[in-house]
Amino acid sequence: MDTEDLRHSLPRWTEHLRRYLHHRLGCRRHAADLAQEAGTRLLAAVDRGEVFREPRAWLFRVGHNLAVDEVRRRSPHPLGLEWQALIVDPRTEEEDPEPVYTVGAFERDRSELKPLLTMAMGALSTADRQLLLGRYVGNRSCMDLARADGVSEDAGKVRLHRARRRLAALIERALREPPLRAGAACAVMLGACAPCEVATRGATESAVVTEAAPAANSLRAPSAPVDEMLESARVSRARAIGLRGSARSQQLERAAEAYAAVSAAWPDAHSACAQAAFRRGEILRSLELDAAARGAFLDALDAANAGGGEPWGVRALLELGRAARRGNRRLEAIRSFEQAEQRMNAELRHRNDAREALVELQMELALWEPAAEVAARWERDAESVAEEGRAARLRARALQACGREAEAQAVLTRAAAALAAIAPDDSPEGAAATRVLQELRAVADG
Repeated sequence: MDTEDLRHSLPRWTEHLRRYLHHRLGCRRHAADLAQEAGTRLLAAVDRGEVFREPRAWLFRVGHNLAVDEVRRRSPHPLGLEWQALIVDPRTEEEDPEPVYTVGAFERDRSELKPLLTMAMGALSTADRQLLLGRYVGNRSCMDLARADGVSEDAGKVRLHRARRRLAALIERALREPPLRAGAACAVMLGACAPCEVATRGATESAVVTEAAPAANSLRAPSAPVDEMLESARVSRARAIGLRGSARSQQLERAAEAYAAVSAAWPDAHSACAQAAFRRGEILRSLELDAAARGAFLDALDAANAGGGEPWGVRALLELGRAARRGNRRLEAIRSFEQAEQRMNAELRHRNDAREALVELQMELALWEPAAEVAARWERDAESVAEEGRAARLRARALQACGREAEAQAVLTRAAAALAAIAPDDSPEGAAATRVLQELRAVADG
């Protein structure tokens, strides 16, 4: 895009960014100021001669970062941008008395969300509640909290992410039944929580539960069957096909929220929860929200391990491994791919995908013996002759690096014979075999 087109499009992009930031900050003035600042920075960069392949994406990234900085400046206990739907900043109440916040698929003003947030905190498990209070009220670092729980910092961050997700899900569930008052809705969710844990200003849990009793059955039953909710989320995601720019991003965000609603409404439907979390992770990854995507894939893995089964568990592990590999966290990636390969109930193609990635990583780290062993398992279970040839090529390279030249040549000779038999075929398999055969010969010559 040339400079003239960029300047022509910038006002429209800035308005899209302003709306995006308003939804997340809840303050029109701050959103407008930050959008304008991001636009100014883009123009300044262009004037300096910088060239952008995706200037609009750059604008939104700068706007998002500015908003994160604003959140940290305004809130003594910053929760992150996604939590602006739930927090109250008293320093902005007078300048924007009733901003609208987004919680999942709902938009509500501040006065409705205040009691929900307080009582949903009481509905959390003791571990989740202590974790959130320690981080956002006690201002303890993730490392400090992780050490207190006896886990690694990465594991502590994952626990914190899941606690936040569970809190948001409780609030969204309370909002799903509009005729109920906020207090009544939350009280039904609280179930058997101890009154001392849920006491709020002017009312205790026992009083609110009494008030909410007639509505208990309706809140415990989600408004739509799980299959219908999954289909609705799938349709929402499909609507993003063909869209571009902010329209596509907004539609994908709505689809992600729809998938999140499945897990919130049907926490015991493990297969549906695993599928919904995985699809949500795919969407968040496409939006380049890597940390949120990782959390969604971990949720999918948890649901799969709880009974959701495959393919969601192995596919979540593959995604986690690929993300770690992109981030150059190779040992973490190896662990994910190893776990994926060991899931015996998973489809063979997914386990072989894990093996291929695992061999490549092990070879990058000069772990030649383990790489040769994994490649041998991949070669044994390959689902096509061409795939068998790819596995043989990597196995031979690993064996050569180990000094086992004779074994490497035997592997190459056997694989080349199988490939040569189908390479002349006028078929996709024949074409793939031809390509792999050329790669094998290069290894043999090298």
